[in-house]
Amino acid sequence: MKGGLPPLTSDLPQIIDEPLGRTLSEGHDVSLTISVLSGTPVNFQWQRNGTNIEGAIDPTLLVRNARVADAGDYQVNVSNSSGSVKSILAKVEVTPAPLTPGSLDLSLNTSAGPNGPVYACDLQADGQILVAGDFTRVNGLTRNQFAKLRFDGTVDPSFDPTIAGSFTTVNGIPRNNVARLLLRGQVP
Repeated sequence: MKGGLPPLTSDLPQIIDEPLGRTLSEGHDVSLTISVLSGTPVNFQWQRNGTNIEGAIDPTLLVRNARVADAGDYQVNVSNSSGSVKSILAKVEVTPAPLTPGSLDLSLNTSAGPNGPVYACDLQADGQILVAGDFTRVNGLTRNQFAKLRFDGTVDPSFDPTIAGSFTTVNGIPRNNVARLLLRGQVP
């Protein structure tokens, strides 16, 4: 045995540690991990209830802010040039969050958030939030230092009328680092 790992007995990937099922309360994160041994590069594809999970191609699957709908039987298909093997089923149970006054509102979607610091926020009359800072993406969408979040925390994809950066004028009009452009490129 080399380094405490069993020797390879075939060219197929060998599962060393299976993913373990979990029971958790709604709103918590759950992480499922598999460890494999292979003489060649491997690919991973996670499934929930027998259906591939889009983009879940790493040895660790992280489900953030798990909801009751995320409960199910998880499994990962591990493949290499010689073939594939499947892990055992890892049952994930998600218990509903309490709905009593003062309980956390899980409908707020915090997702991945911005990829840099936020320096300013402004709550709008419609309940949406303007955020500004040193970021280029928010929840995976390209946003140049300025974004509008819906009341549930998701990015409003229709809102992107602003330019931000290091400037003091736009089209000869004084503006300090942030400006909104009209459809024809005019500054209001």
